[in-house]
Amino acid sequence: DIVFVIDAYHEMKEPKPMLSHFRNSLKEGGKILILEKLKSEVRNKSRKAQTNAHSLGPDIVRKELVAAGFKILEEVRDLGDWEKNPEKQIWCLVAVNEGDGP
Repeated sequence: DIVFVIDAYHEMKEPKPMLSHFRNSLKEGGKILILEKLKSEVRNKSRKAQTNAHSLGPDIVRKELVAAGFKILEEVRDLGDWEKNPEKQIWCLVAVNEGDGP
């Protein structure tokens, strides 16, 4: 099992119930891959500031995944530029549902 969330996680204003749904839908050992972009203008800003800019950083998402009971397997912070714009960095997180938890 795998869930792909590509350039959409930043649109989830209430990520906790969505992550819970993803986790409950995955078999133990199932993975979630989140690919997003982080605009340099909102780097290190609040979640709200980032999502208002249709952007989101990996640090925020990593915390939300762990809080939802996922274990981070891999993080790639620089997969290149979104739309060939060096101000929009593409990143990716892969996490696993280890079963028991929240």
